[in-house]
Amino acid sequence: GEGLPPIPLDLEIGILEIIDAAITMDDPKSKTSQAIEIAQLSIRDLNTRGESSSISGDLSISGDTNIEFGFESELKVDLSSGMIQLSDTNIELAGVTPKSLWIAASGELDLNKEAAQLDVELRTDKIKATGSIQRSAFQSPEINMDLAVNLIDPAMLVMTDDKVENSSPAINKEDPSESSNTKNVPLPLEGLRDLDLKAQLRIDEVSIGPNLLKEVGASLRIMEGVLTLTEVTGKFNGGFLSLESQLNAKYNMATFSAEGGLEGVDFNQFAASYGSPGIVEGIGSVSLDLSSKGSTQKEMINNLTGPVKIKTSDVSLQKISLEKTMCQGISLINKKPLSQSFPSNTEFASLDANLTFADGTATIGPLSADLTSLKLDGVGKVDLLSNDFSLNLKGTIFESISELDPACLLDSKYANLVWPMNCEGNLSGNSSEWCKVDTADVLAQLGKSTIKDKATKKAKTYIKKLFGG
Repeated sequence: GEGLPPIPLDLEIGILEIIDAAITMDDPKSKTSQAIEIAQLSIRDLNTRGESSSISGDLSISGDTNIEFGFESELKVDLSSGMIQLSDTNIELAGVTPKSLWIAASGELDLNKEAAQLDVELRTDKIKATGSIQRSAFQSPEINMDLAVNLIDPAMLVMTDDKVENSSPAINKEDPSESSNTKNVPLPLEGLRDLDLKAQLRIDEVSIGPNLLKEVGASLRIMEGVLTLTEVTGKFNGGFLSLESQLNAKYNMATFSAEGGLEGVDFNQFAASYGSPGIVEGIGSVSLDLSSKGSTQKEMINNLTGPVKIKTSDVSLQKISLEKTMCQGISLINKKPLSQSFPSNTEFASLDANLTFADGTATIGPLSADLTSLKLDGVGKVDLLSNDFSLNLKGTIFESISELDPACLLDSKYANLVWPMNCEGNLSGNSSEWCKVDTADVLAQLGKSTIKDKATKKAKTYIKKLFGG
């Protein structure tokens, strides 16, 4: 840095009070101005001999962003050693986060080395962080942090346009009944470009959409606009997460990558977080290698690419029986009504699927599912913004399906037919109405097979007659 302006070594101020003052700074290059309004500033017993003094004030800074700033602190300034001791420092910032940000700090500042070592506590809304911060102007990382955080929720940290315009600690114009939609708000990238920071983080909970990542540990490094997370671990919906991630914010079009996986994730917990409890049960593992780019959250979702592989065990779909759905199709072909009751769920011996992402859509496929009486293979799509999905399955039916109901007895002439099952709907909708067998396709296949069989039979008869067989 350029250092501090000269300060007399023997400075003493008994009482200094400033009320209703303003400072305006103009930048001729950018043709912008910034105003600092001092509602009140009070200094008591200020000296440079290392004896106790106090300072407090209320200021507002206007410009591209409006910030209101209230503070009070006890301090000891010793210019002979170039040290400042801070204690009982309390700061309130409005306009930086949706709710006021409170900072409590104590520690020391070294004016000669332009360094600081502070114990801090930060609070905003429901978020609280405690730990230590070291800052050194002539080293990299310039800022080194060790923090324990109870919660990280982007909605509590990122200012939307309306909140920036209306931010004020005295007047809260936010309607609590309205949920702010941040998907089209530009990502807060500019602040990353000026940071040279390293942090060791321990976080109780991280909000990821409707999900919570718990007991999180991570190493964070921000340098030259690139944010890198390594050694990220945590508990996610009953499973264990391990990944590494990077956000390159050097330019307005940021790039993102994440690689890692989940072991032992509980699918019921995951579905419940999206408002669909009791739709699926079981556990599985997920591996991912994702990337994206964009300047808003919506663009990041739309541009998400990369594979996700899912392997499961003991998985069941609730409120839907795929075997019953297949039996209904067979009974229509057989022209016999079902007479037995069926389980209300679908038990899978195995269910594996690959997902790829592009244009805001997750493409499913290949998908392979084994049940007691049939095997399903298929492909499909899920809209990541609306949660609408479609799935086209092809069923191979085993003879054991007739054990579920006599009307499901499969005639040998259907043995080589493909039994299509089409599923569509919304992941938060009624699962019992998702799937149905395409009986028209089955009948069409049967018609073609019958014609082919008749043609083959005629050909054999003709050959016999021709050669006197």
